Amino acid sequence: MIGRLILTAAALVLAPAAAAQNADKPIAEVAADLAYGYCPLYLSGQFAITGNPVLKGFGFSEAVETREHPRGEINIVAAERSDGELGFGGIKDSICQVIVMGAGRAAAWDMLHKNMALAGFDFKPDPANTGPKNGATLETYKAPVEDQFIYLQLVEADAGPSPMVMAQIFVMEE
Repeated sequence: MIGRLILTAAALVLAPAAAAQNADKPIAEVAADLAYGYCPLYLSGQFAITGNPVLKGFGFSEAVETREHPRGEINIVAAERSDGELGFGGIKDSICQVIVMGAGRAAAWDMLHKNMALAGFDFKPDPANTGPKNGATLETYKAPVEDQFIYLQLVEADAGPSPMVMAQIFVMEE
């Protein structure tokens, strides 16, 4: 179970993100809001991906797509925007993903780096899990939370049929 520190950190960024939500906000800002403000809430079961007015305000559909992942089945909702496509979801208590495809992905990559501190965790690079992987760039950061670590992975894949940028957040013992 994810500790109270995650909820506390998420609450610090939730209010500004909620106040600024709308479908016209640049995709890079929405990606950072989702990753650093709403993923911790999603992981703790405090933020649903369906029937959620925040996600609706960002332009997300109610349709849920299920994808296979090493941790189990991930549930994702999508938003088609003028500056790209967004995906948000994951597995509660396990993993949260924010996916950006299209024209806004380079700006999202930059914004995800720039706003990392807004998550409220002391993320440090994890060199053992950083570098090229399967044709993508993988950057891993981790921060201690109670007796666990919260991990942030930023993935950039420019090759293939669907170039994308992804932030995924998950908690592990080490």
